[in-house]
Amino acid sequence: MVEKRSFFIRMMHPLIVVLGYLFLYLPIAILVLFSFNDSPVSLVWKGFTLRWYKQLFYSPELFAALKTSLIVALTSTSIAVLLALFLVMSSHW
Repeated sequence: MVEKRSFFIRMMHPLIVVLGYLFLYLPIAILVLFSFNDSPVSLVWKGFTLRWYKQLFYSPELFAALKTSLIVALTSTSIAVLLALFLVMSSHW
C-alpha cells in the first residue's frame, strides 16, 4: 500500500537532494573555474589564462604530483571495478 506523504515532506525531499548535490559539486565547480584565473591570489579574478596548465608541464614537481594522482585514480578505479565484477558474479551463482 502506498502511503500518502504530507505536502511538506514532498516539497522538502527534492530541496534536500538539490542542497546535497550543491554541497558536493559546487566546490569542485569553483575550483575548476578559478584554475583558469590569471591572478596568483585565487580570491581575486584578473582574467582568463591557461598559464597554470602550461606551468604544470614545465614543473617537474607538479608533473610528478599529476602522475601520482593518475596512478592512484587508475588503481582505485581498477580495484573498485574488479570488486564490483566479483560481487555481481557471485550474486548470480
